[in-house]
Amino acid sequence: IIGFRPPVGPRLPVIMNVIFESDRKEIRGYNDLANLGQYNLPLKHIYGNISYSMNNANISYERNTDDQDNDAKYYVAATVNNALYEFDENAAADGILPPPYGIQILVHRFAGDGAAPMFAQMSGTYPVQMGTIKSFFIGAAGIATGVFYGDPVTVSAIATNIASKAPDVAIGYHWDADHFATDRIKEVAYHEFAHASHYRIADFNMWFDNIEFTVSHNGYGNAGDPGVEKTDLIEMWAYFLGREYAHRRYGPNAHSAIPEYFTNPGAPTFLNSWYAAGEHGGTNRRLFDWGHIPSYFLNDLLDSNIYNDQHSLIENPSVIIDSISNYKIATIYSFLDGSTTSPAILMSKLSNQLPAGLGNNIANFNLLRSYYGY
Repeated sequence: IIGFRPPVGPRLPVIMNVIFESDRKEIRGYNDLANLGQYNLPLKHIYGNISYSMNNANISYERNTDDQDNDAKYYVAATVNNALYEFDENAAADGILPPPYGIQILVHRFAGDGAAPMFAQMSGTYPVQMGTIKSFFIGAAGIATGVFYGDPVTVSAIATNIASKAPDVAIGYHWDADHFATDRIKEVAYHEFAHASHYRIADFNMWFDNIEFTVSHNGYGNAGDPGVEKTDLIEMWAYFLGREYAHRRYGPNAHSAIPEYFTNPGAPTFLNSWYAAGEHGGTNRRLFDWGHIPSYFLNDLLDSNIYNDQHSLIENPSVIIDSISNYKIATIYSFLDGSTTSPAILMSKLSNQLPAGLGNNIANFNLLRSYYGY
């Protein structure tokens, strides 16, 4: 940062602006529904006068849990920004593609979840009808059942503008205070960036079918719904990788409480970590996310069984005991192309790529697969 300092007298003001934009990404911040300038432009923080610190200027966005406060918007945007670069590093180490360059990200306070429709990436090659984009973001007929929650009249009135500059990834931060913990924000971001990575090798028709399915079912639907298999596959990968990367970043002792998985977790340990959440789904030992997404299966392919050996089948019959280990994330990712449209197809392809290792045989693979009902 270069400023002007007169030879005598006080320094003239040097105003520093932080703009959340680079060749890598654009991040928009949206906390005023009627302020379309917020929605349309990269997030800009007029930080203030730095004339007395100049090249030593340091900006740190601290945790803020008031979703109507601009400081919360800056904090979430900065955390998501960092998560993107961390995802890039992990993706390179794992041998998978990162999210596309120029990815457009929206952080907003009008919901408490995320989405990765990849509309901005599609716009040049696979234009999507305006009505579909509107329905995805605001719900059918403007009833605010989509990504944005809010006053239906206001949401409907801005629908065209929202759809005309739809982002690739949207992360809503209308959360309770606990969810503003950095690791929980990043787990959401890693999850959405896993989708963005998947998009790069997936078939467009499958991706679009998933968008239409989530619009028509207001979410992930239910087991047995026509078309749910594609959604199960897409979410299976993202839930797995989001928790995997969260554990890499925060480990067994630096994570926050994760109440959506663990009841009264207490102090952070390995047993209530993001890894444990990905291994068995937490306190209630679930097999599926949302009742039908088999994301824990992918963790079972990678795990070294150290955790499973500590928790034997006799101790708790609901714990998944498997003899399969040592699969690589790159191997799983390589089969997420357009020819893979369901968890069952992915499992079949992976069964033909058994890595070396004690217990890694087709019989044990099929036992694990059948445990999940496939």
